[in-house]
Amino acid sequence: TNLEYVDSGWLLDLTPHVDDAWKARLIPSMLDMTSWEGNIFGLALEFSPINTIWNMRVLDKVSVDTPPATWDDFLALGEALKSEGLSLGTFAFGFDYHAPSAITFSQPGAAEAMGNDEW
Repeated sequence: TNLEYVDSGWLLDLTPHVDDAWKARLIPSMLDMTSWEGNIFGLALEFSPINTIWNMRVLDKVSVDTPPATWDDFLALGEALKSEGLSLGTFAFGFDYHAPSAITFSQPGAAEAMGNDEW
């Protein structure tokens, strides 16, 4: 794991080379992803969030007007759907997903899946 690289001393601590002005240009959560115990071991200059696509027709079946905004909301939605015999469902792949949008929308069947109540 990356922490093994840190613990082994294989990664250079970049903290002395990153001033406050440079840190201010970064999204804090991106800096957190590349830091350990207050030290910076990498700089994430790009970030692609994983997309979540909602079928509002399914959410309507449990009287949900807007997609969940928190993990607790997400879990509550899952329980509400389950109680109606429905599921959140997934559309995913078993390989590296560094570009989830590109992977999703380049796959045969993606358009059909998004036009179906069952995705």
